[in-house]
Amino acid sequence: MAVEHSGSYFNRQVVKKCPAMTKRYRPPLLASIGPNWHVILFTKLNGRKYSFSGITSQMFTITAEDGATVTYDTFGADGRVYSNNDPWVILCPGACGTQEAGYIRTLVEKIIRKQPAWRVAVLNHLGMDDRVPLTSARIASHGCTLSLDLMVKEIRARYQSSPLMLIGISIGGNISLKYLGEKPERQSMFKAAISVCWGYDLGHCMERSEIDWLRKCYSRHFASEFISKVKLYKDVFTAPPSPQAPPVHSCGCPSTQCARDAFMQGEFGEGVVVGNGRAVNEEIDIEKVLNIKLMREFDDEFM
Repeated sequence: MAVEHSGSYFNRQVVKKCPAMTKRYRPPLLASIGPNWHVILFTKLNGRKYSFSGITSQMFTITAEDGATVTYDTFGADGRVYSNNDPWVILCPGACGTQEAGYIRTLVEKIIRKQPAWRVAVLNHLGMDDRVPLTSARIASHGCTLSLDLMVKEIRARYQSSPLMLIGISIGGNISLKYLGEKPERQSMFKAAISVCWGYDLGHCMERSEIDWLRKCYSRHFASEFISKVKLYKDVFTAPPSPQAPPVHSCGCPSTQCARDAFMQGEFGEGVVVGNGRAVNEEIDIEKVLNIKLMREFDDEFM
């Protein structure tokens, strides 16, 4: 079974060292029942506490143009003096994910234990980091790459010679691929990029998330996570917008920072409709959002 690639030395080495890539994948029985079981079982059965002995961490914050506070955490081997040439692995978690997620901590630990010279930076999705309050009427969405872009730019500015690698997991994989694709020049910053378990077609994924009870439970779980944050910061979402605040796209990004600004810049005005049909700076029906049950409904109303 052939693997299509560009023929570069790096790609040839990946295929050579991962012979499983040339064989037909036969998923285990559990996967055939439904992929959501993996997450549920890991969450319920993994009672491990992550002490991170021998690993140091530090939180960083970035203030976006609209006042949103973006956070990310960096990890490295304790006591190691890193140079400007040591690699960075940038992780973009799945829905509602932060550096506290068990699967993220497992991956961080395995990377640093195996490659002590590597450092890891984990993006905390906007509004999901309990250490920092929400400071603007915007929360993480499935299509917004602004937080990832701000984090990558800051790391690149601080460590200009360090090789960068990008790993996106689940919806983080979609965000990562969108980030690399919406401005192709970004791709030159990375030595490698990996998207793990991402949805090929998010619209179709949302439709299939309601076809049986298990998928509905999965969708309700993530919808409840988002709604709990909206409820916690209800005063932020219902506050009148500042006259100086930049207009926003339907994805929630300030228009001057969104990757679509080259296309949309200068076309905003009162009542202009973009994206899913929500007008720019239109007030959100918070009470309707708080009564949402499924993730698709949250996207339709809020994103």
